[in-house]
Amino acid sequence: MLRVLNMSKKFGNFPAVSDVSLSVKGGQILSLIGPNGAGKSSTFRMIVGLLRPDSGSVVIQDSSAIREVRREDVGFLPEERGLYQDVRIGDVLEYWGRIRGMSKADSKSASRHWLDKFELSGKRSEKVSTLSKGNQQKLQLACCLIHQPRYLILDEPFSGLDPVNQEAVSTLLHQQCQLGVGILLSAHQLSLVQRISDHILIIKQGQIVSDSPPDNGQAQIHPAIRAVQIFFNDDIEPENSDHWDASEVVSANPGNLTLRLQVATPSEFYSRLSTIAARADVRDIGIIKEDLHQRYLSVVKDSPQSSKSSQ
Repeated sequence: MLRVLNMSKKFGNFPAVSDVSLSVKGGQILSLIGPNGAGKSSTFRMIVGLLRPDSGSVVIQDSSAIREVRREDVGFLPEERGLYQDVRIGDVLEYWGRIRGMSKADSKSASRHWLDKFELSGKRSEKVSTLSKGNQQKLQLACCLIHQPRYLILDEPFSGLDPVNQEAVSTLLHQQCQLGVGILLSAHQLSLVQRISDHILIIKQGQIVSDSPPDNGQAQIHPAIRAVQIFFNDDIEPENSDHWDASEVVSANPGNLTLRLQVATPSEFYSRLSTIAARADVRDIGIIKEDLHQRYLSVVKDSPQSSKSSQ
């Protein structure tokens, strides 16, 4: 397991990352999402050693020992492209294998494998500058994977890819998970993030503000917040949220209200429903599942920065 422990970083007086903790488990995909400037890239750069944290640490924790992260443990995809444009594609990939400790023969063999995997084998002798934006992204992903790292840290891995290649990369990431690789990624394609992730964190202004495990392929966006729709036998006047023991009245229509409840446990959730049902002639109650896009907007716009740790 790769663990980030209470990591913080300031640029001058600006707190880019504040007391962030997270765990990347082998065989799982953890997604860290948030608005531009929220601290995602700074977090990733500290994990791979490109940026020194002001406090906190990054470690590999196995069953028998805790140790520092080594270069060969991680494959890192930065948001900005860092490929040598005037070098042949095959040479670039072999070079990345060599600097990750592979022998010349192994890096050449692995280079052929990954160029074939990303459908770039026919371009092996061409210069990087001849590749499209999407193909350069695939080449960078191949550079991350060539040395078979235990962990992948991917900053916007779907950037520049068309829907077909986004799906191909998603499939590849799941194949890596099946091999036991742990993946930490950031992406703005929220529907894709919701579908492929085992765990989702939302970061805002350098702090983790939401932490959620998906539930049967649908993100349970925050286990402490559930939206319910209450149907009444008679028309009611919409009241304030305090009247209904809810954190928010989302909408009010003739005969029904949609309420958002903020609770800590399932038992508290059902207790709150009983309280609501006692205040009117309730005909039915429906639980509403918010998708990641809806929850992301709600959290980023409104959430207090109170949750600082994950998992």
